[in-house]
Amino acid sequence: MAKILKLKRRNPLCQCGCGNRVRLFVHSYLTGHNRRGVKIIFSEETKRKMSLAHKGKKPSVEHRKKLSISMMGKNKGKKASLETRKKLSIAHMGIKQSKETCKKRSDALKGRIFTEEWKRKISEGQKGKVIPVEQRIKISKTLIAKGYRHSEEWKRQHSLKMKSLYKKGHFYKRICLGRVKKPNYLEKRFQDLIDYIYPGEWKYTGNFDFWLGGKNPDFMNVNGQKKLIEVCGRRWHGPEYEVERPKHFKKYGFDTLIVWAEEFKDLDKLISKVKGFCDG
Repeated sequence: MAKILKLKRRNPLCQCGCGNRVRLFVHSYLTGHNRRGVKIIFSEETKRKMSLAHKGKKPSVEHRKKLSISMMGKNKGKKASLETRKKLSIAHMGIKQSKETCKKRSDALKGRIFTEEWKRKISEGQKGKVIPVEQRIKISKTLIAKGYRHSEEWKRQHSLKMKSLYKKGHFYKRICLGRVKKPNYLEKRFQDLIDYIYPGEWKYTGNFDFWLGGKNPDFMNVNGQKKLIEVCGRRWHGPEYEVERPKHFKKYGFDTLIVWAEEFKDLDKLISKVKGFCDG
């Protein structure tokens, strides 16, 4: 009988649906469970007070572990809005992470195998980005201060390896496409011009599709002639370019015409020059 009475006096289940029983018989919810599923909007003043109240407080390791376990898988597949990401970025500006934190992150990433999809996304995200000179100087100074030095043997081996890689067209193509946009303005103008004079006879190869001895010509004749055309500007190439470039391609049996940026100012003269080279 006593057992039956005891069962009857058991506290009811929490009405939030968590499956736990309330502490007192007269209660309907466990502490804090009455807010579950309800979006609470705090005023700016309340937010400020909460922020001030939590400043300087560091949660214990046990508390952080509990929070980490409770949040596992909850944000998987979710993308933070641009506004949220901007707020997080501003909040973390100027905060220097401890050596212990950096070491933990480094150890966690060691041996990690990244998927091809992940690599592709990172590659696309970095395309066109140029590291400012100030940032490069800071990185250099940081590495020097930490004592990072490569041995002379490492430098020699690295130099030989990179030279062999740059001779491979596909490797250099990947490097260049990540840095520059092809075709550039001058090449587009010349493409229109050459297509107007000789439609279908010249192919643009300046996008690193065609290589001759580690050099990539801009335009190649595809109508049976071993001829190349290079379009360049004085800002990037000196007068020796007009001698060295044709000399290099001549080793492989190709004749080369150099077209300078300033020649586009007089199109009639430029057309005569191109025709003289192509029909000669």
